[in-house]
Amino acid sequence: MKDQGVKGKGFCPACGEELVEYEKIQVNDVYVTVDPACANSMREASTLQEKEFKEIPGNYFKGFLGSLIGATVGCVAWFILYQLGFVSALIALFAVMLADFLYVKFEGKKDKFRVLISTATVLVMFELVCFFMWIVIGNGLAITDGSNLNGLAYIFSIAEYKGAFIYDMIMNLVFTGIGAAIQGSIIAKKNKQEKLQIK
Repeated sequence: MKDQGVKGKGFCPACGEELVEYEKIQVNDVYVTVDPACANSMREASTLQEKEFKEIPGNYFKGFLGSLIGATVGCVAWFILYQLGFVSALIALFAVMLADFLYVKFEGKKDKFRVLISTATVLVMFELVCFFMWIVIGNGLAITDGSNLNGLAYIFSIAEYKGAFIYDMIMNLVFTGIGAAIQGSIIAKKNKQEKLQIK
């Protein structure tokens, strides 16, 4: 540490002065002992960074368009995998990440609503696709069976189909939620690395 200009115990690692008085502050999950002047300077720097972060320009509508494209790509993949007999709801997890990525690429505002917008877009899109797909399936099955019921009315009249419909809707919700949690964690970790977290 001395070779790197750090004097060691008893000295402030920020300014190098002897610690007559000191404060402990948290920097990126590590507690550091510095003198009061340096502690105040670091707090001010952290406050300024937080303010600048909140004032980063961006547009919710542009970001939403990016999320919509990501969700649409995810829906296409979901439908293809569903037809092939795979657990298509897994796609919702990756769709959230793609939607968030395109949200940023389309210059969406990078604040606390970022993941919320991406997640909500994916969830609504996936649930709508699933809903209308089951209406089409219900209509087809009703015609085949010669039933007077149409769409979801026919699906809900048969326990097996009703259970499958509810299962698909719930799985979309679950994996979208997991995707949101993962993406939110990634963003939080990235933000933590980019700015000082001082308490």
